Amino acid sequence: MVDSLSDYPVEKSKILCISVNQCYDCFAICTETGFAIDKAYPFKLILRRDMKGGIAIVEMLFKCNIIALIGGGTNPAFPSNKLIIWDDHVEKPVLELSFKTPVRGVKLRKDLIFAVVDKNIFVYTFGDYKLIDVLETADNPRGVIAISYDADSKVVACPYTDIGHCRVKFFDKKNTKIIKTNKKAIVALALNYSGSLLATASAKGTVIRIFSTITGDLLQELRRGAKAALMNQISFHRSSKYLLCTSSKEAVHVFELFDSLTKIDECEYADYISRTPADEIGYLNDNIVLDPTTKNKTAALSSLGSLFSKYFSSHWGFAKYKTAGEVKYCAFSEKNLLIIVTMEGKHYTCEIPSKGGYCFLRNTIC
Repeated sequence: MVDSLSDYPVEKSKILCISVNQCYDCFAICTETGFAIDKAYPFKLILRRDMKGGIAIVEMLFKCNIIALIGGGTNPAFPSNKLIIWDDHVEKPVLELSFKTPVRGVKLRKDLIFAVVDKNIFVYTFGDYKLIDVLETADNPRGVIAISYDADSKVVACPYTDIGHCRVKFFDKKNTKIIKTNKKAIVALALNYSGSLLATASAKGTVIRIFSTITGDLLQELRRGAKAALMNQISFHRSSKYLLCTSSKEAVHVFELFDSLTKIDECEYADYISRTPADEIGYLNDNIVLDPTTKNKTAALSSLGSLFSKYFSSHWGFAKYKTAGEVKYCAFSEKNLLIIVTMEGKHYTCEIPSKGGYCFLRNTIC
């Protein structure tokens, strides 16, 4: 066990990437020499692997032994155009997927693998590793992609070829929705656990928009700040009650979502899965106009009253925490806790106050 991130046999400046697993209780640190996986709260080293080279991306699959790796850094452990599926039980690769261009991102479900390159996303089945789909995207150097993790819904969201549009594909129904979400290029995306809600942010980085993936309606608009910033991450709470974002402004913002959002969209999703014909594709929300008469809406929407104007008024953050250094990754944890890790190697555990405001610092590891 280590008591500090400085106990890693690598300089903090050599940290290449930090990521979190699907249940937000473990995070991985990629370095110039390999990778390590830690328990988020309380902080504890789970494993460390010396790969004799740099790892740019680690994608965990919940808490199992299968891990996706992408080489990177000054001396990559693997070529950057290869996606490595690593079995930590045997501590060696069990699969290599090669591409013509560098892999920019990867997402794992228990049944699917998503490999992101500059202008495409390749989708494979888990187990037999068959290529089942190739999604064309806008130029995507940041590897922007979001997927659902609910076993009953297979949803992926990614930038579409038209700037400011998002592709949402439902693999269960074999249909695709194209939603106009932003005026500028999309730099960050998130889906909630079931895939019923979509959050997007553009290159400007001042506003996050929440959409229904079923209808394409704009449901809520959240304002991070007035000044432009590069958005690094957007994440929903497991319950969809909260959403967090991190940016180049060295702060974490937590937003409280409308109480009705989760109930409305979960009902819509169940109804949608039961009735939508296969192979459907269509553009939605071309003017980002919210229509309260949309037939997919339930009566619960009427309780929001005057909020249903052409654009939602922006809602500012419910809670916030300022860090010493740019936040690389943040995740909701148990008991309303935030786990924050910066690129400088600092690990913060903060409590979200029940009535909002500035988060309470529980613990810091430097």
